[in-house]
Amino acid sequence: MDFDRKIFFERHPDPMWICDLATRRFLDVNDAAIQRYGYSREAFLQMSMAEIEAEQLPASVRNLRTAPGPSEQGPGRHRLQSGKTIDVDIIEHRVDLRDTPVKLVAARDVSRIMETERQARTAAEASARQFKAMFEAVPGKFLVMTASPYRIFAVSESFLQTTGFARDHLVGKLLVDAFPDDPDDPLADGQATLLASLRRVEASCVADVMPLLRYALGSQDGGSGAIEERFWSAVNTPMPGRDGGVDYIISRVEDVTDLIQDGVALQAPAAKSAQTHNPSLRFGIELMIRAE
Repeated sequence: MDFDRKIFFERHPDPMWICDLATRRFLDVNDAAIQRYGYSREAFLQMSMAEIEAEQLPASVRNLRTAPGPSEQGPGRHRLQSGKTIDVDIIEHRVDLRDTPVKLVAARDVSRIMETERQARTAAEASARQFKAMFEAVPGKFLVMTASPYRIFAVSESFLQTTGFARDHLVGKLLVDAFPDDPDDPLADGQATLLASLRRVEASCVADVMPLLRYALGSQDGGSGAIEERFWSAVNTPMPGRDGGVDYIISRVEDVTDLIQDGVALQAPAAKSAQTHNPSLRFGIELMIRAE
């Protein structure tokens, strides 16, 4: 029995101790605990677990185990005799020792692992901020949305300037809510046409070059009388995920309203409305747009 104790407790490579379940005072500690925490065995036996905890655990967590058996308490932070704080992963076992309920605790030092994770997280966050700033500054008019139901994820500054919307107003909204059709136009089909293109992209994982898109644009506050007829050239491109499906769709748009209106102005004023939908006129304008 003494041989087993020496191998499995005193010589265990992780710091271990036995403490009273009620008072949490140390009853015994192994060599690794003495070496890592810097306290002598005698000093440990005058202390409780509360004195090495850098972050005090709630009583509900400290007393979570009331029945015999193993329990993974999870990550914590302990303070060494030197004052240094370390990250630990705690596993404890509730046992009865000479009819006294105690806890056998193992505290593995995971400081290096946690520090590596923190550094990686900090680098990833910095990289994400840099990419976000670069994306928002690109001169093109871009809108990034998730796959169906097409929730807006990011927009470029140029897109915001063209549409007159604020980023906070768009990001997080569903596309259909952010850009509704003109309710007073019975022929409005901009939203349906755009959604059809997005579904094609999602189904085929191939970019979709849309035909000339007539899509009215309202104001950010949704005030009445603020609907403005706009014409757009748009290309929707998929961003595949790890499973091969489409996670995001990037929509690049160009506002070609002035070009359309200039073309219509060359036609007879009486036929202005009809010429807006003239296939030949649309085709010629689209050729000019794609050539840019």
